[in-house]
Amino acid sequence: MLLKSGVVVAATATVFMSCQLGTAAAEPDSPLAGPAGAQTDSSPTAVPVGVTTLHLVDPNRADARAPQTRRELAVTIHYPAADAASYPLADGSRPWLPVAGHPSRSYLGAPVDTSSGRLPVVLYQPGAGAAAYEGTTMVESLAARGYVVVSMDDTHDALFGTDFPDGHYVPVDPNAELSADTLAISSAARAGDISFVLDQLSALTRGVDPDVDHGVLPAGLDAAMDLNEVGMFGHNLGGAMALYADSRVRAGVDLDGALPPTALDPGLVADPNRPMLFVLGGGTNPALGHDTLQKMTGDRPGWTRELVLDSAVHQSFDDIKYNPDWYQVIEAGGWGALNPDRGHAVINAYVAAMFDHFLRGRHEPLLDAPSAEYPEITFG
Repeated sequence: MLLKSGVVVAATATVFMSCQLGTAAAEPDSPLAGPAGAQTDSSPTAVPVGVTTLHLVDPNRADARAPQTRRELAVTIHYPAADAASYPLADGSRPWLPVAGHPSRSYLGAPVDTSSGRLPVVLYQPGAGAAAYEGTTMVESLAARGYVVVSMDDTHDALFGTDFPDGHYVPVDPNAELSADTLAISSAARAGDISFVLDQLSALTRGVDPDVDHGVLPAGLDAAMDLNEVGMFGHNLGGAMALYADSRVRAGVDLDGALPPTALDPGLVADPNRPMLFVLGGGTNPALGHDTLQKMTGDRPGWTRELVLDSAVHQSFDDIKYNPDWYQVIEAGGWGALNPDRGHAVINAYVAAMFDHFLRGRHEPLLDAPSAEYPEITFG
């Protein structure tokens, strides 16, 4: 993603859009300090990852930001791959790919590694005004651990727009600004997207091709997904949606998404029993985040953990920090103190622990108490 002439102002506005709602004085989302351009694996192992995209259109739902059209989604799927070396490594030709200096480890269209049987499915949504590709490092890490990870853009609200597999492009809505009204629109659209995508994945497992372009799907994808074991995680608004998502979601992770319920669509109902892990950035205002989480969660009976990642700022939870072009639009000194690679190692470990515990039935001590391996995490 390169910032071109005339785009810097729009980019700055979108960075502002992704801030948490409820701060006394909103700050731009800030990438982290650290070695921009570091080229490290996005998971603890060298498991290759495959990637493909579905072009989905919901015939029963208009797009709230373009009412004359049906809701259209670009849905990216990452998964553990077999025979990956025979397929091209994903490059910069699609918007879900990592930013400059942090290379992809995903192979386009490679077959799914089905040697471990059916795989749990985890949904991912980015923050308000953000694109799904900004979470690629986390998504690839989870896929390498044996999950099918399904990422979805909020069409018309993704920086700088959404590319579809058939080649057409939907730009970000230039009038989309962070406000209670736009968050209500986006949260309602995202909730509908989650249910629709789960329906389409279910159809895929039954041999129905939901892709409107009918592109060639990776071998084994239809049989690989275990839709009885579905989780969801996301950043900012995407993380908050894990609390409000379709009842088929069995566990959720909210990464620095402390949004007051009054900012969301009033028709959304939080699942009080869904196991939820909340991770806040300790480099911003965790006390304010905690207070807002209390408004989100109340006295919910379901399993709940609140963690704080020391020195992390809001943008610690995505890949923007790896793109040196963002130096043009982020003010000096706003990068935070946590090395981005270390930050992702910690985040990936806890996200994986949550889903390993609740989707795979593995006891994960990381969820029980502080760990000497990850001293950056404190329990709220």
